[in-house]
Amino acid sequence: MTDLTLIAATGAALPARPFEGRHLIDGVWQPGASGETFERRSPAHGVVVSRSALGAPEDAETAIRAARSAFDRGIWSRISGKARATVLLKVADLIEANVERIALLETLESGKPITQARGEVSGAADLWRFAASLARTLHGDSHNTLGEDMLGVVLKEPIGVVS
Repeated sequence: MTDLTLIAATGAALPARPFEGRHLIDGVWQPGASGETFERRSPAHGVVVSRSALGAPEDAETAIRAARSAFDRGIWSRISGKARATVLLKVADLIEANVERIALLETLESGKPITQARGEVSGAADLWRFAASLARTLHGDSHNTLGEDMLGVVLKEPIGVVS
């Protein structure tokens, strides 16, 4: 497997083992209710690049319940825009710190050129930074300080717009 063209072109070492993808539900990485997995192979070389948990309806239901509970407890829904932006920026930093590793996996898995994969991974980091900027800038009238029963944002919509 060390004779892949990708190595000579990039100087990158192949991953020692396939990426193992799991579900993140309620802050815990889980293998999935069914225990089943699916594999992605390099279309050019046939090697297994990733093996991920196969989601089942039970996984979706568990994730939905966990998200609802987290929202109701205010873990994300009631924190400040600054705190949200900090989390989103950390994700962007982690993506940027791992561009080469992620791009290599993407190239092996999809067969696309490494330069394209690097650009897409860098673009993903940029999207997280954009989301962080939005977390700090609410649009419309915000009424979050009126008490527990008034959490939310009211947006003003144009009236009488002719389409």
